[in-house]
Amino acid sequence: MVKRSERIDPMGFVWPIITSLLGLLLVLLIVFLLWFFNYFFPTQLVQSVINFIYASIGLIFVMSVAFNYGAYLYKFSPPTSAVAPLITSIGAIFLVFFILSILRILVPDNIGLIPLLELIRDNLLLIFAVLLAAGYAVYFLRITRAD
Repeated sequence: MVKRSERIDPMGFVWPIITSLLGLLLVLLIVFLLWFFNYFFPTQLVQSVINFIYASIGLIFVMSVAFNYGAYLYKFSPPTSAVAPLITSIGAIFLVFFILSILRILVPDNIGLIPLLELIRDNLLLIFAVLLAAGYAVYFLRITRAD
């Protein structure tokens, strides 16, 4: 029998999406404030940041949903929470991709860091596998401690 606290209620399942949308509204508010600042004191750097965030808004939303669902599913007992490390690892890969995109914009092309960024980008599947293995290791440790 499923405990009352472990039932998946519809509002609980929708809540990660709602919080992600609220976070997205916060990001859009920050973009608006940057745009407002840039309207009165125009700089190319602020305009580049605005363009980057605006272009990455979908990635930010998907990343937020993945992390929120991962945290939500970790609250349940093992059959339900078994997918939480997978979803969290997917969110982490989106985060790595987002950070790489930021660094690609900030780092000039003449610095020797670009090959390292390309190496990380080319090995995202390996990074995903390592994050997934680490996530399931923590998950199984959590299960064995709970018993």
